[in-house]
Amino acid sequence: MMRTALARISVLSQPDVITGWLSAALLDQAPNGKRRDAWVAGRVLLAQQVGQRPLREMIITASGKPTFRCAQLPHFNISHSGDFVFVAVSDKGPIGCDIEVIRPRSAAIEIAQHYFGEAEYLWLAAQPAENVMMAFWRLWTAREALLKQRGLSVWQMRSIALKPETLGIVGSEIFHWYQQGLSVAVSCCLPESANSDFTVDK
Repeated sequence: MMRTALARISVLSQPDVITGWLSAALLDQAPNGKRRDAWVAGRVLLAQQVGQRPLREMIITASGKPTFRCAQLPHFNISHSGDFVFVAVSDKGPIGCDIEVIRPRSAAIEIAQHYFGEAEYLWLAAQPAENVMMAFWRLWTAREALLKQRGLSVWQMRSIALKPETLGIVGSEIFHWYQQGLSVAVSCCLPESANSDFTVDK
């Protein structure tokens, strides 16, 4: 089964919310500064989604992706943007997710030309001006989710090419939607998505 959840960082990073969900040892691993609240909120939301109190031990893979040390626990991925944090969980195989606050990006077409596939660039360039930002963030989040699912880095973005109308690509299925001013994408393995019990916690 695959499931997702979206929440506010400012809510889940409060001390009274964190209590019980994250161990002192895990909190000691949290980064300092501006990234701390997003890091903490993502792990609280993950703990809630997998029903672990406190959240089990995690390790970082060679590609920099966090995963549970126990291989019997589900795959997961976390993303955040603005005050939002998003979690995707799967018990069938690797999963990736990305959220982005939809906002102006003056160089959207140029970014697509240099880092997206040719079909994606041409599709984006053909969009009416009022649709370009929504379309750009749709492609961007889909690509990020796919990269994260496959354990690749953003520097490898040029190596993938999506069918822009459907977000199709061999070996994975990408789900996309807009929610609360966000572009949201989840990428999962095809064996799961063919018979997916897919829930979105809104």
